[in-house]
Amino acid sequence: MSTNLMNEALYHRDGAGQDQRALPLLDPQNVLIDERTTADLLQFAQKFGEQVYYYNAENGISGTWDAFLVENPAEMRSLSPAEKSTRREAWLKEILAYYTNSEEWEGAPESLNPLSRPHLALFVTFLQITRHIRDQLNELTAKHLDYFYRKALGLTRQESLPDHVNVVMDLAGDIDQFLLKKGALLHAGKDSEGKDLTYQTASDVVLTKAGVAELRTIFVERAYLDAEAYHLQYRTDDSQGFARLLRLVWGKPAPGD
Repeated sequence: MSTNLMNEALYHRDGAGQDQRALPLLDPQNVLIDERTTADLLQFAQKFGEQVYYYNAENGISGTWDAFLVENPAEMRSLSPAEKSTRREAWLKEILAYYTNSEEWEGAPESLNPLSRPHLALFVTFLQITRHIRDQLNELTAKHLDYFYRKALGLTRQESLPDHVNVVMDLAGDIDQFLLKKGALLHAGKDSEGKDLTYQTASDVVLTKAGVAELRTIFVERAYLDAEAYHLQYRTDDSQGFARLLRLVWGKPAPGD
């Protein structure tokens, strides 16, 4: 029998909290109605501009609107489709980086001039304004869940309850016994918001150096014999086999003995 069955994980487990049991599908942020970002909309505008003709002052077709969101329209016309795609992706990253933190570009006027063109600034500003509309649209899922659970089902929020924890303690080497009184405060660091975590003992506890030396398990193996098993066991001795079967009929041993 194995005697080395001590497992520290048995004594230092936090268990499953309520947050871990929550269903991801009930999280309003799990799937949004409109998950497009400013980068997605800029990329869409780049591809959509390729499909729209640009009409000049004489009402004639003069290319497409893809030049609206490229760095150098004349140079783009001479590139292959693969090179155009690579150049658009690089230009898109520069646009996002500039409008996210424009201060870093103040020392690079050669890059700042194309990025700060009026039509581009107005378009990116428009996309940033529509972000508020997208945020309001994405709130519908949470509002629907609140209506269903609170109005339709009539559920109400329970009052908050203090946390309960199991604490494992060890006595110092020079102390054999210690009385930990009820109401003693135990400090457990800080939470995610930086607030102190303090727990209070629920009852008096006498701490000693007694501990678990080893863990053992007991297993009782039982053999359930029926008529066929008795017959196979005593097939070389018919008299013994018959006696055993007769005792089984009279309930000696009884089922389960």
